[in-house]
Amino acid sequence: MSAAAIAPLIAAVAPAGAAQRETVPAQMLLASEGRYLPRWLELTDEAGERARLEQQYGGEQEWIPHVLRDGITQYASFLSAEKIAFRAQNSSTAPLEPDAYEAVEAVEAIARAAADRRVVMLNEAHNASRHRALLGRLLPRLRADGFTHLAAEAFTPAVATLARGDPVGMGVGWYVQDPVFAEAVREALALGYRLVAYEQREEQRASGSPLSNANFVSREQAQADNLAAVLAREPDAKVLVFAGYGHIAEQTGGGMFAARFRRDTGIDPLTVGQSGVGAFGPHVEDAPPVRALLERFRPDGAVVLMPKSPQPGALTGEETDLIVLHPSVADVDGRPGWLARDAERRRQPIEVPAGAGPRLLQALHHGDPDPAIPADQFLVPNEGGASVLWLRPGRYRIRLETAAGFVALDEIEVQS
Repeated sequence: MSAAAIAPLIAAVAPAGAAQRETVPAQMLLASEGRYLPRWLELTDEAGERARLEQQYGGEQEWIPHVLRDGITQYASFLSAEKIAFRAQNSSTAPLEPDAYEAVEAVEAIARAAADRRVVMLNEAHNASRHRALLGRLLPRLRADGFTHLAAEAFTPAVATLARGDPVGMGVGWYVQDPVFAEAVREALALGYRLVAYEQREEQRASGSPLSNANFVSREQAQADNLAAVLAREPDAKVLVFAGYGHIAEQTGGGMFAARFRRDTGIDPLTVGQSGVGAFGPHVEDAPPVRALLERFRPDGAVVLMPKSPQPGALTGEETDLIVLHPSVADVDGRPGWLARDAERRRQPIEVPAGAGPRLLQALHHGDPDPAIPADQFLVPNEGGASVLWLRPGRYRIRLETAAGFVALDEIEVQS
C-alpha cells in the first residue's frame, strides 16, 4: 500500500515541511526523546523505506516486502491504528467444526489449566495490541496462583534492574513501546513479578546471515537454554512466558523454542495460542472459519475454545494446548472497542485543538521521566475536537506529539 493510499486512514501522513527530513535517525529520536512520529513518517513513505533497506542490505532482496509490511503493521499497533495494523492479516488456524468446541472465559480457563504447571506460554501477533491486553488481564490471576516471573521475548536485559514502582522506559524492549504492552509490564512490576529476558544473546548467534537456517535454529535453542537456566537457578520459580507467533509451538519436529524447552528440561509448559485465530475485526474481514466461530459463540471478551471431547496430548492448529478467540468489537468513540471493555480503564475525553497532522494525543504517567512510553496514545484528526483516551486511575500529563515535537496540553487525575 502506498503512502497516498494510507493517508486517508490517518487524516494526513505528511505535514507541511515534511520534505525536510530529520538529521537525527528516526529510531534514535524514539529511543532518546520518545518521539514516535518521525519513524511513522518514514514507514508510511514506503518507497523511501524500501530505498533505505536496499541501501543497507546491498540491493533488492526477496524478503524486503515482508520487512516493509511488518514494519508498518507492527508500528501501527503502537499508535492504536488497527485499520493499518491489520491490513495484511489473513491467516487463521481456527478449528473448522464449531460444534466440537465450547467457549470458556479466557483468563479463568488458562488459570485452571495452569494449576499444575510451572511454565505457561502465551503468544501474540506483533501487530495486535489486544493480545497484549490479554497478557495484562492474565497477570493478576496467575500471580494469585503463585506465579513469580514474567519472561518475554521482547525484553532486553535491562528488565533485570526493574522493581515495583520503577518507570518502564524505551530500553525495556522494542514491542514494549506499544502503550498497551508497557501497561502490562507496569502491572507485572506492581504485582511483584520478576522480569526475565530470555531472547538470544549476541554471543549465541550463528555466523552468517541473520536469516539463515543456522541462525533460526540457534535462536530457538538459545531461547530454550536461557529460560531453562532461569528455572535451574530458581527451583521455586513459576514463569509466565510471552512470545511471538509460532515460537511456542510444541510439535517437536518443528524445532521451535517451546518444543526445545520441553525436550531439554522435561518440563511440559501450558501453551496458549492467540496469534492465528483472530478475531481481527472490525478493521479487517476475518477468515470464514473465524466468522463461523464468532457467529456460533458470540463472545463478549476473549475466550478459550475447549474441545467437548478432549484428547490427551492433542494440540490445536497453532500446535498449542489451548487456543484463544477474541471477539470482533465495534469501535467506541473512534477507539478500539476492546479498550472500552477493559474494566480497569476509564473513559477520559480530551479537547484537542485543530492542526496539521499527523498528531498523536498522548497520556503519560505523571511521574515517568522522558523519554516515556505513554499509557495510551492514538492518531487524532486534523479538525481536532473531543478525543477519548482510555486510562487506569492515576495522574497523567497530556500532550500532543507533532512532527515538530511535543505540545503540553494538561495534567489530569483519573478517578477510580
